[in-house]
Amino acid sequence: MASLEKQIEEELTLSITYAGFVVIAYESVKSMIAIPIKTFYKDTIFSEGRPFRSYEEDVMSKNKKHFEAYLLYIRYFMKGETYGFNR
Repeated sequence: MASLEKQIEEELTLSITYAGFVVIAYESVKSMIAIPIKTFYKDTIFSEGRPFRSYEEDVMSKNKKHFEAYLLYIRYFMKGETYGFNR
């Protein structure tokens, strides 16, 4: 009986540790990707003819899911392309 309790305790510890790593990874990605993009667009109005327009047009128009939209935004940024796919 004691070995079963020990095994359950070890599995629970392993599961909680894994969950902790997932949360840390999520927060790391959020701080490295999402926050800088949101900060760049926060309270900013870009003038006509510039490669940037608005957060909604440049980022969120890529995908409805925030994380995928950020990754697509970065992908085009790293390629040196404009952020609108067919502008």
